[in-house]
Amino acid sequence: MASHTYRIASFNVLGGANNYKIYQYPSSANNAPRTDVTAEQEANIQRGVPERFAKMMAMIRGESLDIVGLQEANNNWLPLISGLDDYGYAGGGKKIDGEGGYILYKKSRFDLSDGGSFALFYEEKDAQGNVILTASATDNNGNPTGTYHDRVCGWALLQIKDSDRYVLALDTHLHQWHCGANDDEIRRRQAVEIVAFLNEKLEALRNEGKTEVSVMLTGDMNSTRSMAAYPVFTSALSDSRLVSRGETLGTDLDSSPEFTYIADPEHPAYRCHADGWIIDFVFVGNMDVQNYRMVHTSTNICPYGAYISDHNCVIAEVFIG
Repeated sequence: MASHTYRIASFNVLGGANNYKIYQYPSSANNAPRTDVTAEQEANIQRGVPERFAKMMAMIRGESLDIVGLQEANNNWLPLISGLDDYGYAGGGKKIDGEGGYILYKKSRFDLSDGGSFALFYEEKDAQGNVILTASATDNNGNPTGTYHDRVCGWALLQIKDSDRYVLALDTHLHQWHCGANDDEIRRRQAVEIVAFLNEKLEALRNEGKTEVSVMLTGDMNSTRSMAAYPVFTSALSDSRLVSRGETLGTDLDSSPEFTYIADPEHPAYRCHADGWIIDFVFVGNMDVQNYRMVHTSTNICPYGAYISDHNCVIAEVFIG
């Protein structure tokens, strides 16, 4: 069987349409933070989805990405994604805005065998331990009230062209990390559900005679390596950033610097480059990571256009065979 190298990635696209600002901290002679915003800057930092989508696709094609897990792609993004000729997609989203876990795959290298999505755990309790909110909660009129917490995991079973080998790709965006005291436990339980689904799916595939299956899990985990979800994932998969055989990122650059590019460690915004802000991951199984890199899509130095998102795209080049 032929062996091949693939480029897989995780990217939080920032799901907003036209109603947000990208806050820029321009580097000056003394790296002083800017508080004034000119009309030109305002026009430059107010970006809609079509413009950022075009830049994202320039990045995906320019980096020759084969599979990309997207977070925060929602109903504003799906018409654009579904209109692509060279990439297909699978996964699924939330009930209201469509945001969820979506996997883009290069049609010339993969055939979609199966795919879908599943809901993740969420509940909020009062001081007495009573459940007062779940992801599926509704008000008296039947309108969802827990939509913000309605998280999903998307998945796709991709067959490598002209082979009997598969890639099981999963993508998710775990619970937000500053909503309450129980956030870390919620994310841990969501991670447990994802790993359980992964193990069950692999067992089912083995029972179908599909034994050559590689795995990738991408996502904005809203968790660092010191938090509870991470060891759940690494109990089943490897963190591609840490197992790369070749070039990889050090611990001085994070994945979600919030539209900030600051080179001076004395600058008050340099904290955004601390290792503690690594929350975007590419976990892998049954594949070798050749190198790991990042495209600075959250900065004004991105070669595919400035300020595409508030996250950087993380990329692993992997060998399957």
